[in-house]
Amino acid sequence: MGASLSNPHFLAFADHYNDAQAAGRAPMTWRQFLDTRVLGPGDDEAELRSWDMDAHVAEAAAQRRASSIADGLLDGNPDAMARFAAELMRGPPSQRRLGGRPVAAPRQAPARRATAPARPVRSPPRSSSGTVASLEARLASKEADIDVLKAQVQSLNMALEESRQQASTGVAASLEALEPRTLAASELAALRAALPRAVSAVETEVSRRLVAAEATRSDAQEVREDEALCVCCLDRPRDIVFLSCMHVVVCEQCAPRTASCPTCRVPITEKRRIFR
Repeated sequence: MGASLSNPHFLAFADHYNDAQAAGRAPMTWRQFLDTRVLGPGDDEAELRSWDMDAHVAEAAAQRRASSIADGLLDGNPDAMARFAAELMRGPPSQRRLGGRPVAAPRQAPARRATAPARPVRSPPRSSSGTVASLEARLASKEADIDVLKAQVQSLNMALEESRQQASTGVAASLEALEPRTLAASELAALRAALPRAVSAVETEVSRRLVAAEATRSDAQEVREDEALCVCCLDRPRDIVFLSCMHVVVCEQCAPRTASCPTCRVPITEKRRIFR
């Protein structure tokens, strides 16, 4: 009997795998996870342990990463190209390691004996609503996206090859000098393709900041000019100091009409003109 993607133990394992990946932790393998589960009367442990569920969840995660990277590349996101290069360096899923151990072919486990001590009861992981409502339904919906993703990957590969042919030998030498090992052709093509987009993104950000800095400078200049004008007429420079409070806020022409300081309302007893 084949593996069932709707099996409750596998759905719980998929939740555990996704949560561990999101938290940056190494997930348990399928067999390690089964050791934490309470099996029911209808569960065949030998059959469950024979299922290669590690490959299922790893492939599903790889498809989600590929979909996210493809969307980012089509949107022109420079970070997506770096993620694409990192994904190329990861190698095919069959050569990756899961939970710190290589993913091995499943072995047939002996059935539990009736006299074996019962495992301690642990609360099974609860499915996260919104994470995996039904993995089988999600995989079915992803089937419709596979053809689109294949076409996108083919288009991206063509763009990468074109960029690789147009890249200068100086850029290639610099990349190889920075890398402690010889880059594979696909890795080098990905980095070369990412370079012009990264430069464009930096130039755009520099231009944006220059515009913002110029606007800030203009605003500051206007504030300084406003602060130097008389608060009464808003036309002539401030050149009268009130000795009672030492505020300089009015001009010589408006000072005779001012009985109290416009700033602090202190009665004016004596005024002096200042020269700047």
